[in-house]
Amino acid sequence: MLHDTHAHLDLLLKQLGELKDGQLEINPSIIDNLLVQHDFTIQPTTDTDNFLNSYELLKSFEKIFFLLGSHPEIVKPGFNLAEYLESQREIVVKIESDTNMSQKVVGLGESGLDYHYTQDPEIVRDQIALFEEQLALGIKLKLPIVIHCRKAFKDLFNIIKEYPEMHGHFLVHCFTDDIDALKQVLRFGGKVAFGGISTFKSANELQEAIKF
Repeated sequence: MLHDTHAHLDLLLKQLGELKDGQLEINPSIIDNLLVQHDFTIQPTTDTDNFLNSYELLKSFEKIFFLLGSHPEIVKPGFNLAEYLESQREIVVKIESDTNMSQKVVGLGESGLDYHYTQDPEIVRDQIALFEEQLALGIKLKLPIVIHCRKAFKDLFNIIKEYPEMHGHFLVHCFTDDIDALKQVLRFGGKVAFGGISTFKSANELQEAIKF
């Protein structure tokens, strides 16, 4: 049996032509066939709207659990952090008051920092502020966090250092950095997951980290 801890099923369904934007119903047999060999799978999300849509679409499937996510790349010019956090607070109230939802939400993520496409100081500032809010929320809800981090490990470690209650309760998904970064993740009690980039011929540093 398979245990898939990070599967964007909504994106997969769109690629298969089974899901259009705004659609909240699908043929249940499609999911049943996809997950026939799974004990469970976890649906990460990228923002509050993506969480609500994914939850409504997939909540009836016993094998599917959810992460409440705030992906760093949602921070763009004009991003209203206060407004976004208010929409997240409304979801948290639902999670805390709805037994079914609280049992289905097993963590936060994906959330984190991504400086690959921009180093704009305002965007970096808001990414950091958003990530810090997710760590604080993880402590409040006693939930682990799945972290997306690309070209931002220095800031990531400086932030995580300030949240000791989350040490040992996070996973860096699709880890693509070197041994030194991996060692630092492990020092904080974190875990890492490796993705398809690890198979690239050019990924020498990552492959050495995997060997370690």
